Amino acid sequence: MNQHHIDETIIALTHSLEGADESAAEEKKVADETLEEVDVHRAFLTIDGETIPFQTVTVLDGKLSLRIPKTFRLMRPEEARLKYPSEHRPEFIFTDETHTLNLAFNLTSTLLDESELEDFQQAMCQMMRSTQPIERWLGEHEEIIDERKTGACEFVIPTLNSSVYNLMLFASVNDRALLITFNCLEEQQPEWKPVAQAMLRSIRWNAGDIHNAALQGGIGR
Repeated sequence: MNQHHIDETIIALTHSLEGADESAAEEKKVADETLEEVDVHRAFLTIDGETIPFQTVTVLDGKLSLRIPKTFRLMRPEEARLKYPSEHRPEFIFTDETHTLNLAFNLTSTLLDESELEDFQQAMCQMMRSTQPIERWLGEHEEIIDERKTGACEFVIPTLNSSVYNLMLFASVNDRALLITFNCLEEQQPEWKPVAQAMLRSIRWNAGDIHNAALQGGIGR
């Protein structure tokens, strides 16, 4: 992996955390428990007392599809520029109406073969733990999703008025490093962590035949 490209990925990774919402919320410590598997392939799920419809969407010009709430929408360019001020903002950012639930996709320029994923994940996790104001590191793991090796890590970072839970997935797509980040307020973690995990596990690669034109263009820069 080229060091220049790794540096660009680190910048992209850092700015994918910029968008963590700073809405006022009472800080809560959430126990890290084994959470029940969620089936996001159902038409509706009840989350935090609300019935939410789910749909399949494709992103990154059909490079992958996954299940997400229909209440999520692509963040508008002007919103993205405010929430992620850097020009290195993620290419696709889905958000809910409150902007406290976010799912961001960034296909970086870093060359990455699937065989290098474990080393890449370790390097990214070490970088985050040494450069980011991590409040709690919840762990890291590897997982096979749709017959492809992926890596993931979870952590909580402080913001101005609250703490924010982050779930980050690493994968190799077309021999480039893909970063997918889900974040929410820490107080939303008990309900949304298992949903976010299930959304990422629903990923299907090379999903160009599942076309959703409204989701192909990204948010703009």
